[in-house]
Amino acid sequence: MPAIRAAAWPSPLDNVFTQTSDDQVDTETAINELFSRLRPSRFDFAKDASAQSGKDDAMVNPWLSSAEQEQQRAQASSGLATKPSLLLERQAHVAFLTKLLEPLPGAYTAFDTNRSWLLYWILHSFDLLSVALDPKGRARAIATLLSFQNKSTGGFGGGPDQISHLMATYAAVSALAIIGGPGPAPTAEDVADGKSVEVGRGGWDAIDRHKMRSWIASLKQPDGSFLVHANGEVDVRAGYCVVCITTLLGISSPGLFEGMAAFIASCQTFEGGIAAASQPTYMLKSGLDGATPSGIALASVDGARPALGEAHGGYTYCAAASHLALSLLTSTLAAASAPAGLATAPEAEAGTLQPAAALDQEALIRWATAQQGTPFEGGGFRGRTNKLVDGCYGWFSGGGLFTVLSAMVEAKLIEEASNAGASDGHASRTHDWNGMLTVPSAPVVHAAPADAASSGAGSWKTESSVDAEGADESEDDVDDLSPLTLFDRVALQEYILVAAQRPAKEGGGLRDKPGKRPDAYHTCYNLAGLSLAQHSVRLSPETAKALHKTVGAGVADEWNAKVYATMLAWTLVQRDEIVVGPNVKSGEAPQNKLNPTHPIFNITFPRAKTMMDWAYASAV
Repeated sequence: MPAIRAAAWPSPLDNVFTQTSDDQVDTETAINELFSRLRPSRFDFAKDASAQSGKDDAMVNPWLSSAEQEQQRAQASSGLATKPSLLLERQAHVAFLTKLLEPLPGAYTAFDTNRSWLLYWILHSFDLLSVALDPKGRARAIATLLSFQNKSTGGFGGGPDQISHLMATYAAVSALAIIGGPGPAPTAEDVADGKSVEVGRGGWDAIDRHKMRSWIASLKQPDGSFLVHANGEVDVRAGYCVVCITTLLGISSPGLFEGMAAFIASCQTFEGGIAAASQPTYMLKSGLDGATPSGIALASVDGARPALGEAHGGYTYCAAASHLALSLLTSTLAAASAPAGLATAPEAEAGTLQPAAALDQEALIRWATAQQGTPFEGGGFRGRTNKLVDGCYGWFSGGGLFTVLSAMVEAKLIEEASNAGASDGHASRTHDWNGMLTVPSAPVVHAAPADAASSGAGSWKTESSVDAEGADESEDDVDDLSPLTLFDRVALQEYILVAAQRPAKEGGGLRDKPGKRPDAYHTCYNLAGLSLAQHSVRLSPETAKALHKTVGAGVADEWNAKVYATMLAWTLVQRDEIVVGPNVKSGEAPQNKLNPTHPIFNITFPRAKTMMDWAYASAV
């Protein structure tokens, strides 16, 4: 239930006081202090019950003493407490992020291994907000990102001359998808002149995909997991990076993905969420069934693989998104997108990808739904059971994860309908945009370039919204707009706008929670969570078919045709949009609306499709 129109009761402590409970009280107090200024009077717990006598809707908070109620009542009547706004402070956030592109203070030397991430967080935030760098900044960003690539491996480090790392490579490739384009790297003269994509030097051709594919393959372990770097640790997020990097760049193969889904399923904990890794049990043997990096021949022992650590929102999102991508490649969706007659890729000749090992979806959904905070916590999301809410989990545990979970459920229904020979219910849809579909009754979606040199990879705009009459969706009528969904989309948007957003007068940016400083990381993932809390993005078999007929027909082999079509097989259902916040004016889209982001890649759809068009048209 949205926090603004809710009976917001604090968490009972049962007279057990710990550091954790103290932090919970502090967090709830800070969040509720903001939301209490927006709630209707009937939900104001600070008001004395005697003052509400005769009113049936009077409510009293039993955990507040009379003195505490009086204190809150005095603060509310003093006029010093400014009423928070549900308006997304777009310009303030852009200004905040722009400052991070300038020379940073000395304290940021600790982020030297995260420079590719800093650029990804900033550029993706800009893209969600329909903002583009100026030509000189764009050329400089492309050249900077390419300087992180290692010539020996093809992978990227977090900065120049650093070891290749899967996480840094994911960030660099994603950032290049947003800012770059076909062609070689811009020269020093190009950077000085502010030239790059518009003159055919967008930098994508400078990515050494041959070496990168070999490097990634060298990180794979016998159980289907991946090391994050040479001689590094196993982490379920590494597999997610592999899925995103290789499918964006057209360098995936069945052999590379083999065993990944089974490893992911083995990381699911008793709670239902997913941990960082699981413990494989091996024994020495004389055969050569598998080999460790040290060359010792091992054989896997059948049986349970205990998950290492507790279920966590970040690991769960990465694992679930990877598992969804893998399962789609062996589904009806893939079969429908790859007609006969295409050649088989060399990597596919050694074997085909087996159906993905099943996750316990009921347990996963049950754990995920429990991570959304109560109204007294603002409806934000936490990353682990009994932990504090945090704005970044609006993506990892919220909009991103639940869009993936919804797609898992929908994929199963599509599969069952296909097996039963029934219609999937989407036959009336027609192909509209550069790879996405709309429902006929909904407004048409079209691409609108964010800048003149965007090579067609523009931001998304709509001709109308669910709030076509210009009513304020922050009022009570927003409850009537809520679709059937696995999480409270309105509550998440309210948390991000009220609790996670630093006001413009304080410098903008988005943060973990009230009292915390904003940063690029939290700004990016708050905005990404807000994006998929606003937009309903769903799987579409028709999109997969249409993509193959239009662009996918140029893909050289069956495997890549499947990958191309399934990773882009999504539709934007505009009739299910919910955008909390005031409108600019009647008949215009709400000012708070962001561009929809891809639920697996977490870059906007036009950026993903433009890079994949380039990658799959040029064989590696």
